[in-house]
Amino acid sequence: MGLSCSKPSSYPETLPAYLEKLNDKSSTVVIERILSESDVEIVVPVMAQSFALSPESFNDWAIGPDFALGTSDDNDEKRVHFVEWYMRWVFYTCIYYGVILVAKDKTTGSILGVVNTLLPENHYAADHTSFRFHNIKIMMKMKSSPPEILGKEALHRMEVMGEMMHRMHEGAVAASCGSNGGKEQQPWYIYVLATSPKAQGTGCGTMLLQAIHHLADHDKVDTILETSGEANIGFYCRPKLGYTKVGPEFSSADESNTTDYSVITAQSLVRHPIIAVAAENEN
Repeated sequence: MGLSCSKPSSYPETLPAYLEKLNDKSSTVVIERILSESDVEIVVPVMAQSFALSPESFNDWAIGPDFALGTSDDNDEKRVHFVEWYMRWVFYTCIYYGVILVAKDKTTGSILGVVNTLLPENHYAADHTSFRFHNIKIMMKMKSSPPEILGKEALHRMEVMGEMMHRMHEGAVAASCGSNGGKEQQPWYIYVLATSPKAQGTGCGTMLLQAIHHLADHDKVDTILETSGEANIGFYCRPKLGYTKVGPEFSSADESNTTDYSVITAQSLVRHPIIAVAAENEN
């Protein structure tokens, strides 16, 4: 897509004040922004464990049945190692082109959850299927190819999933811009929301999302993401978060480079800004 955002996000001014107010109210969790790429070693393990050690539909499908969750400690370790490479890619993408927020336990300082986002003006960085500059920059940071610890089948499944998510993302961005009356005002993008297995169900993921929603409301833009599975769709589409389905359901069976694997389906979701909040921010 050749769209450009009509104006850059105002998050540099709005985020610090929001976090200060939020953290004053919370007695157990603090939300912080990750600013240094050197934090990759403490953030990525949480992301990898969140997806590799929980029955998340996308990653279970990509890993494949030969390394099913919980079949052995060795398989679980291999799952984490495999997913970690891809989560490093997400981390570097968002540290350069977006905003990364973490939820920390106020007492121990341990990371409970992470949200990786792309700014409205940088949505193009979600495309990792081409050799554009942003991908070359990230490749130089990665310094290695995806690990073959789960075999070539898992690598191919990840390629199929990447192609599918790219098509979903492009369609969701186009639909979001169309919902804004055709204005070239693009949405915030939730690239990856991850919660530590020990912290799932504690509400820290919701807190992280609401911080991004505050920024989107301030600028009167949508927020989009892709997910799979009825449980995940239900989580995002509940009234507290306010997402709805946008565009068709996508299937891995529709990808040109798919094989005889089982089918995974996924859905783009959109959250429209709450105008009352946006108006309040202007006063």
